[in-house]
Amino acid sequence: MWEKLEPTAPHLTYLILACFLITYALFSLFIRNRLHLSEPPLALLIGILVGPFCLNALDPKAWHFEDDVTYEFSRVILGIQVFVVGLELPKRYLPTHYPSVLMMLGPIMTIGWGICAGFIKLLIPSTTWPIALIIAACLTPTDPVLAASVLSNSQFSGRIPTRIKHLLSCESGANDGSSFPFLYVGIAILTNRATGPVIRDWFLITILYQCALGIVIGLVLGYTANHVLRFADSRKFIGETTFVVFYLLLAVLGVGIASTLGIDDFLVCFAAGAAFSHDGWFADRTRESGLNNILDLLLNSTFFVYFGTVIPWAMFTDSALGLTPWRLLALLALVLLFRRIPVVLALQRLIPDIRTWQEALFCGHFGPMVCFSGSHPIHITN
Repeated sequence: MWEKLEPTAPHLTYLILACFLITYALFSLFIRNRLHLSEPPLALLIGILVGPFCLNALDPKAWHFEDDVTYEFSRVILGIQVFVVGLELPKRYLPTHYPSVLMMLGPIMTIGWGICAGFIKLLIPSTTWPIALIIAACLTPTDPVLAASVLSNSQFSGRIPTRIKHLLSCESGANDGSSFPFLYVGIAILTNRATGPVIRDWFLITILYQCALGIVIGLVLGYTANHVLRFADSRKFIGETTFVVFYLLLAVLGVGIASTLGIDDFLVCFAAGAAFSHDGWFADRTRESGLNNILDLLLNSTFFVYFGTVIPWAMFTDSALGLTPWRLLALLALVLLFRRIPVVLALQRLIPDIRTWQEALFCGHFGPMVCFSGSHPIHITN
């Protein structure tokens, strides 16, 4: 009888992921409203539990899933999520709220980047300043996946003013792509390039081509898709099911266009989502479908379970670098306390959508992170 059992990696994946999602679905309101938790951290814990670090039931490395698979998986998940962030913004949000958004993406991100780099250099002295700047560029953006989970409908989120929700959602959708110029600065210093060519390439390639062109392409893609979908809907060319799922296909298209052209895919997807829903028509038509929440649950949970299984725990201790778990925990505490809170409190009067110091404290504290390098893999050689 035992030879009939087939506990292969794919079969265990179906079993574990389905059990987690069913359990979460059964107790979702209790988990959100009483425990104030969301699915990403719980999925991450499940991944750690069933991964090589604990039970060793799932080991993606044994399936030959290397870093490139993790990278592309996270690219698609984040691309869809930032598109959804843009999609769910109120109509004409950016033209009326851009002063607050620019403050969050400009001074607050820049100062937070410098603070993160300083703490990295302080607690891991063997790290060079260029490496510290590169790591800090990955830690500076807030994560749209985690932000959506925290800001989604729950008993706690109902206490947050709508304008604060929209500001933090918009920031989380835009700042993954906006952090790419910070990343380039660290790479340029690390490779010891001359100042003149560095500034030229930073402006022409990073700012104009990868970021500015990405925004333009995203806007054109979103506006065009909006009108094409309106035309197809008015002529009864498209069914209700495909109408609802259209935005998901458009988000993947944005990722494909951006990655093929080598431009910032997160900015493309965010701009496309904002432009696609600029008039609120699509959001109004699909408000009752609940598809966004269903896809969020499936995609985000799958990704964080997978991520939990591939965390390189052995690399968290390196005597040559002076790297220990306690130093990393101390770095985490310092980053959470000082990366955003002081600067948001200091600049609160310059951010129109943040009206009290309590709101500034919340916006400063609210900073879930995902360590992702931007729209391209990093290959560094000295």
